[in-house]
Amino acid sequence: MWFVNPPKPPDANETNKISKSLSVITYAPVVRGKNHLPLFLSKWLHKIEINRIVKITGKPDIVWSFDPFRFQWLKDFEASLSIYHPVDMHPSATRQNIISSNAGFIFAPANKLLDDINGFNAKKHFVPHGCHHSRDNISEKSITLPGKNKIKACYIGNLYKVLDLDFILKLATKNTDVDFVFVGPTKNSNLGYVEYKEDVFNSLRARTNCFFVGEVNPGDLISYLNSADINFVTYKEVQLNPHKLMAYFYSGKVVLTTPLEEYKNSSLLEVASPGNDFLVLFDKVKNNLSYYNSVEKQKERRDFAVKHSYSNLIDKIEEIINE
Repeated sequence: MWFVNPPKPPDANETNKISKSLSVITYAPVVRGKNHLPLFLSKWLHKIEINRIVKITGKPDIVWSFDPFRFQWLKDFEASLSIYHPVDMHPSATRQNIISSNAGFIFAPANKLLDDINGFNAKKHFVPHGCHHSRDNISEKSITLPGKNKIKACYIGNLYKVLDLDFILKLATKNTDVDFVFVGPTKNSNLGYVEYKEDVFNSLRARTNCFFVGEVNPGDLISYLNSADINFVTYKEVQLNPHKLMAYFYSGKVVLTTPLEEYKNSSLLEVASPGNDFLVLFDKVKNNLSYYNSVEKQKERRDFAVKHSYSNLIDKIEEIINE
């Protein structure tokens, strides 16, 4: 298996072996800005880059792309099977229809992503985000979350621009009896870019009930969520289907979010718009944790996550392909 990194500077051509069955290719583009060139020229330049990659990997059996900005002409890989798998909205991807029409199958974790793809002949299917835990590998590691309050609310992930950090500051200010624990990078990293107002972040960090623990071993994430009473996320606008929810669900603990397209009317989470409605909901949940974190409700959330384990979703994809 070969993973192709995003393009790097001209001197970055290299191949790294990660394991016996996985290698990573880092390549320099022929030229940058190919998506702004005429189609025939862009296709020709992409073909040159594809040929360079195939010279290293050999002809692939399957090419699986998550990126609408590169290698839109998937057929040029001459693979037996080609898949396009968008996981986010890409409003600036003006050539998404090309990669869609070049794919044999299209998978996406939100129906809106499939609805927004036009002009293709491929088979498209909804495949939700996966959970990398199974019922047999629940973390036994004991982690004590920081803070002196009895109730802990946990957020995992980047502090990226769609996150409503201003509202989170208001939430933490209104709920001084809750410790808010943030797990994830506070600066740019290999996990992505962070974007926030420096003054808002500094105000949060200065609060005695807010704690930023930084990046942790991925295998320990579930231990942090297991140790929390509430797992939450607040966005500025309606989002589709955040991947972090699967880890939240697997912990079994109550999940508070702002509206999400793919979980309308779902019993798996508690939803309110940012503002007074969310403040009221948060207060209601924190004062009734025995109900929201009952054995039955925790089992419902965890069962949903286990049902969508990576191994189960791979089986589902395989069934779709072989139909």
